[in-house]
Amino acid sequence: MKTSMSGMPQAVKEQVLRSTNRVNTVIFIYSIINGFLFWYYEATAMFWYNALLTLAFVYACIFLKRGKAVRYVSIVFSGLFLFMVLAVIFLGWEFGFQQYCISIAASLVFSDYYLYRERKLPKRSIFAAAAVVMIYMGLRMWTYHCPYVYYIDNAIVVRSFYLLNSIVGLSFMIVYLCIYSNTIRRLEFELLDMANLDPLTGISNRRKMHETLKLAFGREDKCTAAIAMLDVDYFKNVNDTYGHDAGDEVLITLARILDSRHKADEDFHACRWGWRRIPCIM
Repeated sequence: MKTSMSGMPQAVKEQVLRSTNRVNTVIFIYSIINGFLFWYYEATAMFWYNALLTLAFVYACIFLKRGKAVRYVSIVFSGLFLFMVLAVIFLGWEFGFQQYCISIAASLVFSDYYLYRERKLPKRSIFAAAAVVMIYMGLRMWTYHCPYVYYIDNAIVVRSFYLLNSIVGLSFMIVYLCIYSNTIRRLEFELLDMANLDPLTGISNRRKMHETLKLAFGREDKCTAAIAMLDVDYFKNVNDTYGHDAGDEVLITLARILDSRHKADEDFHACRWGWRRIPCIM
């Protein structure tokens, strides 16, 4: 079982890292804002924990830059989880820190999918998401029966906190859904290319040419068409004399010439039919 992003396609890996860096920037800025407000309203315990969490977050980002994604996820998730619990206990439900449950649940599922690359979603993701929901309910029950440690008598600040925390909680889920959607779309196009293109020359393969011929012969306007089968003379001598790499270069060069013809005329199609034959339909 892989526990890093090394098994991830490079394009997907780059997208995940870019999106994660953007999320990191938002979290860092928001932690600075939280720290200032905790200091201003003399929420001492939350101020110092927020400061420690900010330092731990910076430390986790260093791990991410070094490719140690699992350590990054462990530090960030555990820090945010404890921060959420303490914030609800110290400040109460009205500040909206419980909305982090949304981001934590989404992040757990997202991390399991992208870090471990298993065929299906593991049970631990489902149990972890269920545990987060139970904690959310437990915090709600706690605030019914226990008084707040710090009371901030400023409706604008309280509502602003609730709005910002709700945005942060939902933004995680939105970002992860966008990454997942783009990944699926990219993989679909990659699979389509693998099914229709020759891996050596990059032009259509026999399967794609069969589809093209069916479309050409099935047209109602009964257009005329010509099919040519190109064969490279003395191709075996090239392989025997200069090696198979040189023979591959011959096929690639020929494919590029035919592909340039296709770009100039959409009715011209070329494919690699077999070992050394490249038919064209015009």
